[in-house]
Amino acid sequence: VAKVKGAPRMKAKTKEYSEKKSWPGSEYLGDCLRAMIVCRGGKESGDTIYQTWLQLKKAFGIREDNGRLKNNFATAGILKGDKYQKPPDMLMNVILNVEGCMPMPAEIQVHHEEILELKESRDHLLYEIYRAESINSLQGSGQANNDTKIIKKVLEEKDNLLKENAKVMEQNAKSLKEKDREIEKLKQKLLAFSQE
Repeated sequence: VAKVKGAPRMKAKTKEYSEKKSWPGSEYLGDCLRAMIVCRGGKESGDTIYQTWLQLKKAFGIREDNGRLKNNFATAGILKGDKYQKPPDMLMNVILNVEGCMPMPAEIQVHHEEILELKESRDHLLYEIYRAESINSLQGSGQANNDTKIIKKVLEEKDNLLKENAKVMEQNAKSLKEKDREIEKLKQKLLAFSQE
């Protein structure tokens, strides 16, 4: 079972949809209810993912006017403007029809197990930090509450790397100046030698 979308993230998406599409925006949330299918790695993993898509397409009647497919396997690693596409996965919005209940939109996520392991590691936390509207919205999510130490560590590592890079650049600039002085001395010697 995939994690339920957190209330802070639903609130942010509803706000975004109400500004870009129409008010109240909640009618565009298609992934509050989620399911996850994890396909094993190995030689046949591509075919397994494809067969999974075909079975879900048939079972939920996914077509242009009934559901949606977001195939991030097809666009993985492609630069889109100033952003890279999301990690490879397949996201389907479907209409869940259960007898005696109101039809409900749902999301079915199809993942490759090895990619999912990477996605759920520290990389996903960095993605959460990147897409957060503010530090307050990040702190309000369950993810941030569980990973506050990791967030601090990541930010400290980033700060340390920036400081290290600044030191290296400063040392390189000093080395270049010293090399320029040496070259100038050699030019002077060469000029004096050629005039003798």
